[in-house]
Amino acid sequence: MIRPLLTKDVSQVVSLYENYMFDSELKKIGEKFLYLLFVAINDSNYSINYVYEENSKVVGFISAALNTKKLFEELLRKSKLAFLRSLFFSLLKRPYLLFFMLEFGCYLQKAQHKRIKAELLFIVIDPQYRKSGRAKGLINTVVTDLKKMSHNTVRVLVLKKNWAANHLLRNLGFCLVNEFKFFNKQNLLYEYVFNAKAPQP
Repeated sequence: MIRPLLTKDVSQVVSLYENYMFDSELKKIGEKFLYLLFVAINDSNYSINYVYEENSKVVGFISAALNTKKLFEELLRKSKLAFLRSLFFSLLKRPYLLFFMLEFGCYLQKAQHKRIKAELLFIVIDPQYRKSGRAKGLINTVVTDLKKMSHNTVRVLVLKKNWAANHLLRNLGFCLVNEFKFFNKQNLLYEYVFNAKAPQP
């Protein structure tokens, strides 16, 4: 069952992210930071968030931004102190994370955010529940919401070596538009153009 992500789901979402986003740089900052991040994203008016629930267990989730730049500006404005405190203690333990912050600052330009506002930020499915259309269902649910909000394009960044994700996106109609290194890993940028549904009067 697909339903909106609730605050009570965030612990399960963080667990999915930590366990199955194997190449994520965000994990290096720590679990507390991830929890703060997902709570803040879910509370934002610039985000869309859903979970896939099976037998009262969250087995997958998706987070999307209506406008990535505005979303992260809002997160910093509302939760700056909490984020900075979490980052500070992480940097004390792992000084190399400073390069992570600098690299992330270049992402908005690399990912063509001026041209395309909406973005699929995170898509995670427990491996035991994959290959059954759950990821496709989550993506289609977000796209339906975006259409209702008069968006007509969405983008997503995926590791080049993530064959399964690349295969799924291409099957859904996403087109490859760019390729670049992000955190010293080769990434592919896709976009999906669809017909926006006019808002009901």
